[in-house]
Amino acid sequence: MLSVLIPLYNKRDSIKTTIESVLHQTFTDFEVIVVDDGSTDGSGEIVKSINDNRIYYVRKENGGVSSARNYGLKLVKSELVALLDGDDLWDSEYLEQMMALIGETPDAVLWGSGYRIQQTEEREAKVQVFSLPSNYRGYVNNYFDVACHNTLFTSSSVVLRKSVILKNGGYDESLIRGEDVDLWFRLALNGRVAFLNKPMVTYCWYASNRAMNKKVDKSKCLIWNLDRYKEYEESNEQFKHMLDCWRLAHIVNYLTGWSTEVFEITPLLKQMDLSKFGKRWRILKYTPHFLQRKMYSTIKCFQ
Repeated sequence: MLSVLIPLYNKRDSIKTTIESVLHQTFTDFEVIVVDDGSTDGSGEIVKSINDNRIYYVRKENGGVSSARNYGLKLVKSELVALLDGDDLWDSEYLEQMMALIGETPDAVLWGSGYRIQQTEEREAKVQVFSLPSNYRGYVNNYFDVACHNTLFTSSSVVLRKSVILKNGGYDESLIRGEDVDLWFRLALNGRVAFLNKPMVTYCWYASNRAMNKKVDKSKCLIWNLDRYKEYEESNEQFKHMLDCWRLAHIVNYLTGWSTEVFEITPLLKQMDLSKFGKRWRILKYTPHFLQRKMYSTIKCFQ
């Protein structure tokens, strides 16, 4: 048996389609726990109208997605928990494939599959590319090397062990942005991960009420709270480089005008080992804040 955990907050336009993608799975031995985090748009009524005895709906006061997931983890019956956001979709064989992967990699604490990102309803979803062979399935023994290019996981394409999540403190409810990545990092630092490099999940970027589309205070963004990993950064070179690549991705987002988390880059550049990156980043580190975007476009030729 497996438990599917869906946090819900104001997803009236998408929650029915999301749940239907679960009910149409070829693997059928599951329960669905929907935790309504204080929705105000009638989302809960839509869930309650779906007639399937595998669905359990609970409502709580609004506390954020991490609070909803932690609440749901206390209710699930299975040790294996598949996460799904209320606006994403699973292919019909997703759970069957994930259960097969779990059987092949029983020592893992975190399993994931490939996914697509659909930016608009009109555009075709774009398959995400990872530095693993196509259709690769098995343990990822060099996870932090792979994660330099992509963290592999999304909040809708993973299966986890309930006991391991709880042992590692669950989701950090102080974070609004990056709370899922924080959990992936903590699990990967203390256990093995496995991956199926086959796109079986559609991440709907365009969906309404996406947390990633909102500006958030620095204290609630993981990118500004990486000191929590200081001990691991000092002792694990691969992890340190992966975090620096993650910082760099946020810096580029800022410099290209797309960012809801980063509004200054010098503090992040100061935390990085810039000897492993191009000359331009060392130049930008000492460039005044108000000139950094202009300098970035000027010195793109530097590697």
